[in-house]
Amino acid sequence: MHLRDRLIRIKEEGQLVGLSFVGVPHPYLSRVLRVGTDYLEFEVCTPDGAFLSQHLMPLQLLTGVVLASVDRQRHTLESLYRREIEEGDPPGRSV
Repeated sequence: MHLRDRLIRIKEEGQLVGLSFVGVPHPYLSRVLRVGTDYLEFEVCTPDGAFLSQHLMPLQLLTGVVLASVDRQRHTLESLYRREIEEGDPPGRSV
């Protein structure tokens, strides 16, 4: 499978992934919007999935795709924990 095909599958699944580009020191937490023959359109998101900005980059500048990371899972769990606290549900209580 080619990278372009894998990016199309990621787009169809609506996954949040980390996209690394030449000259950028850290990956962007992103949702892929479109995959062209020579470009990638994506939106940068917060760990909660909220929209921050939209970008269009040449595929030649893409250096890596992070599919899963411990930091992202930690942020997701912290976000869920905070949401439970705000709603008044004690953490760990099963419904």
